[in-house]
Amino acid sequence: MKTITIIDTFGFFFRSYFALPPLRNSDGFPTGLLTGFVNLVDSLHRDHSTDYLVFALDAKGKTFRNDIYPEYKANRDPAPDDLVKQLPIAIDWIEQMGFANLSREGYEADDVITTVTKFAKEKGMKVRIVSHDKDLYQMIEDGKVEMYDSVKRAVVNEQTCIDKFGVHPKDFINFQAILGDSSDNVPGVKGIGKVGASKLINQYHTLEAIYEDIENCGTPRIQKLLEESKESAFLSRDLVTMRTDVFADMDVENFVFEEKNYLSCLLEEFEQYEMKQAIRKAKVGMEEADCEREYVEPIRPSLSFEAITLDTKEKLDVVINTLDKDAIVAFDTETTGLDTKVAKMVGFSFCMSREKAYYVPVGHSYLGVEAQVSLPDALSALAKLLTFNVVGQNLKFDLSLLFNQYKMEPIIPYADTMIMAWLSNPGTKVGLDTLAKQYFKYEMKPFKEMVKKGEDFSAVAIADATFYAAEDAWMTFLLYGAIKKKMELSSLTHLLKEAKNVEYP
Repeated sequence: MKTITIIDTFGFFFRSYFALPPLRNSDGFPTGLLTGFVNLVDSLHRDHSTDYLVFALDAKGKTFRNDIYPEYKANRDPAPDDLVKQLPIAIDWIEQMGFANLSREGYEADDVITTVTKFAKEKGMKVRIVSHDKDLYQMIEDGKVEMYDSVKRAVVNEQTCIDKFGVHPKDFINFQAILGDSSDNVPGVKGIGKVGASKLINQYHTLEAIYEDIENCGTPRIQKLLEESKESAFLSRDLVTMRTDVFADMDVENFVFEEKNYLSCLLEEFEQYEMKQAIRKAKVGMEEADCEREYVEPIRPSLSFEAITLDTKEKLDVVINTLDKDAIVAFDTETTGLDTKVAKMVGFSFCMSREKAYYVPVGHSYLGVEAQVSLPDALSALAKLLTFNVVGQNLKFDLSLLFNQYKMEPIIPYADTMIMAWLSNPGTKVGLDTLAKQYFKYEMKPFKEMVKKGEDFSAVAIADATFYAAEDAWMTFLLYGAIKKKMELSSLTHLLKEAKNVEYP
């Protein structure tokens, strides 16, 4: 199945602008938004992640929604000056690279996106919408349409919608009609929040069904609120419903994304704006180029390490007590699940060198399970371990688990390799397996080979778990050094402090 990627252009630009540090050239001109855009195009080219590409833009002036409701989006603050300065340049670059950019007077980019989605689905294509706009959740359909948050590097699917809002995407329009949207000045039903709206929609699914059975809809207070805001609810539904008829016809073959370096045509402009990383990306593949490529750690014929089990308090204490006070320690946990509010720690791993990594089993549970470190002793050792320069891959998860389950106060990490990878190149995937391949041509042991269906990590034999868990910490340690070196070569060391910006539990 071929994939078409549709960019919510202004939404992406806004997200890039606020996600990246305020980059500027020697003249003081802002380049952060432009850098984020270059990284997006580069990642699409390098990852071969799409067959077709479209940029959807908002048209100038008012839309049909303003005709329906003049107050629509009337409360929006003006965009920052630095962002406004970069927008016309980025749009011009879209055109110079020959990408399709679609807009239509009287409509928003969201309407363009949903219209393109309709035609793409008719062609049997998979649709990926690069956007953070929840208004587009109504389009999500597993296996056919997904959203992608380019800042969080996360796919948004049906389950994401359910987890976040409590409703299925197919019910999202009616859900929004009740909830409203303060950012767009969509009124909704005043007095009913997310929980109340999701409860009503999960029971009735549509506004029509709700009002047909109004006398049985929740408490008398809810019934009164619904009756008072009936007109507002239906108005709001009209406002949040994306249109699929912006264009009467469309040939998606006009949006082919070719296997070439689109950035090369912008080389002179990158030089003008002193965008060093963009210059290197633009030169890749050019015969006359004599430039530094993306930094890749030299391939080692025998890239390996020793995985060691620390299954007693004494063994664990010996290792931790011999650590140098300035040691950089890569740290990871193994758990019974991904929800830190209910998951339990099965063990933890750590690494301080290229040669060795350690695993501490704590909560394995199977017939004949071998010796393990007690939970109190493990937590005591962790309290010491986390006083060193701790690096990790998505440390937010590990710190949240320790806080939620064991009341361990979160530390300020030394670095997070996932954040470092994104800061060094926002257009790349940042999963541990992907980074291991990218930097070291190394294949990590898959999780699915470790855990049987219906079981969790506690059922994995300690001997097998040791290599798997220690490998995670070891690779994180290697990646910290490699990504740091790459950032130094790319003159991005000023971004290293951003790698500490982990959201604490």
